Amino acid sequence: MNVYARDVALTEHTLPFVERFIADKGVVPTYNAGTYDALYILKEAIERAASLDVDDIVAELEETDRVGTPGRVVFDDKHDVVWGPGYVTAIGVQWQDGELVGVWPPADGSWEDVVYEGIVDYKLPPWMVDYWQNK
Repeated sequence: MNVYARDVALTEHTLPFVERFIADKGVVPTYNAGTYDALYILKEAIERAASLDVDDIVAELEETDRVGTPGRVVFDDKHDVVWGPGYVTAIGVQWQDGELVGVWPPADGSWEDVVYEGIVDYKLPPWMVDYWQNK
């Protein structure tokens, strides 16, 4: 499970962020790179509140509806990020030929009609295929 994989576009912001991250750090970002968006969400809430008062900031955070690198970020009534189609979903990843690639949700849209550009088919490891073919 991850949020990012090279060549997988969750939103129009994902690929530019991933490529900048790789250019700077030399690796694909992991889920904790979501802090990038969290800081912008906080910054924007403070600016909308025009205040550093915690209650004012929380009220603005509750109104967040922002398309960022991991998807559309909206908070529910418990202040958790809404997860699911049309919001943040994360992706399943797999190492294939030395590259971390996105494999879920399926490229055919069979999960809730969600399709992300760059998703590839999951591959069974060769040792597993060999094991089951020789059973």
